[in-house]
Amino acid sequence: MLKSKGVTPYGSNFAIATANNNGKGSVGTVSKSATKAYNIMNNELSKGHPVIVGVDYKPGNPGNADKMTDHFIVVVSMLEFYDNDKWSRSYNFYDPGKIHSNAS
Repeated sequence: MLKSKGVTPYGSNFAIATANNNGKGSVGTVSKSATKAYNIMNNELSKGHPVIVGVDYKPGNPGNADKMTDHFIVVVSMLEFYDNDKWSRSYNFYDPGKIHSNAS
């Protein structure tokens, strides 16, 4: 889908979580590379670079090695805010599977 729009993805792949129950829609163990993946994502976003994130859209996906990833979103920005003595982040993303219509 991205290639059809002239986008050439580059970079690394990191597993943030493992499938639980053989990829039946629930996340299992958070991987050791999760912190590294979040740090890289936040660093790229701070440079204005979008980040492709694989997600688990529906239970099971035997076609992929992780038995989970069956969809993706493109994270385009993050918002950091301070509330109740705690820093938090929120991410803005595009979902290429979502159809938007301006029809009346």
